[in-house]
Parts: sequence; structure tokens; C-alpha cells
Amino acid sequence: MKLCKRKLPVITLRVTNLKISATFFENVLNFTRTEYKSNEIIFFVICDFELA
Repeated sequence: MKLCKRKLPVITLRVTNLKISATFFENVLNFTRTEYKSNEIIFFVICDFELA
């Protein structure tokens, strides 16, 4: 059963410290990064959405 329906392709959040935020999303919320590499933005896939 799929619980999420895609309405928006990308959700963006602005953070003051990308490294600390990425650590939080990966280690606390268990989100997985996409393969896209950049020093300015990170993408996580969450239930068919991409969090940037």
C-alpha cells in the first residue's frame, strides 16, 4: 500500500549550516541522500518527494 501521493516534485528548506542539517536528516531522521553531489544543496528522497 502506497501512503504518499506525489503533489509537489521538490520541497526546499533553507538552512544556515548544510553539514549539520545533512547530519541531522541522515542520522536522526534516517533520510537517504540522492546521488546528486554539490557543496550548496543536498537532495533526500522522502516518499516520492525530493527534499532539497
